[in-house]
Amino acid sequence: AATPAAAVPSPALSSQPPSDARVLNLLHESHFQVKATLSQRANTLNLLKGFMSKGDIRGAVTCVRRCGDSSSFCDLLSAFVTRHDLSLDMVAEVCVLIDAVLGSFCLPHQTRQLTVGLDALALQLGAFGGIIRDTCSVATSISRGGGVDVVFDDRRQRCMSARQALVALVPRLRILMLSSDPGVLGEG
Repeated sequence: AATPAAAVPSPALSSQPPSDARVLNLLHESHFQVKATLSQRANTLNLLKGFMSKGDIRGAVTCVRRCGDSSSFCDLLSAFVTRHDLSLDMVAEVCVLIDAVLGSFCLPHQTRQLTVGLDALALQLGAFGGIIRDTCSVATSISRGGGVDVVFDDRRQRCMSARQALVALVPRLRILMLSSDPGVLGEG
């Protein structure tokens, strides 16, 4: 006679410890999962290293987007934070990384991602916020007659693009602010 499924005790409710074979089987399964995850992460970081050694920042951002590993987004973003050669042109790419890192923050143990994302945003605003604000405000109030200032128009276009990328982060920051534990964001 077949035993009903309800009559079979679950391993979690069993009063006897799991057998050595069961423990080994669980360790074996988790070992392969961890190994696969670490292998994928190592491959992603190796690809990023190649792009960064060539100075191809846009290629690195595209690579990490395709790989979709949120920890690689965080690693690349923390590498950007330490660079001193970022320009106004790179604000949009860095904002893409910031958005991805802050968007993947959902668990309390991911505070590194939150910290790196917010630090990178603060550095972007500190380094380029004044330039963006001043250029955009002058661009809207200036009424030039006669000739065309190509250098100013180019700078204005880059500032407008950077401003749009930064403004695009506002909804993510609002969601994060409303859904986060006050202790995580340092409030309270």
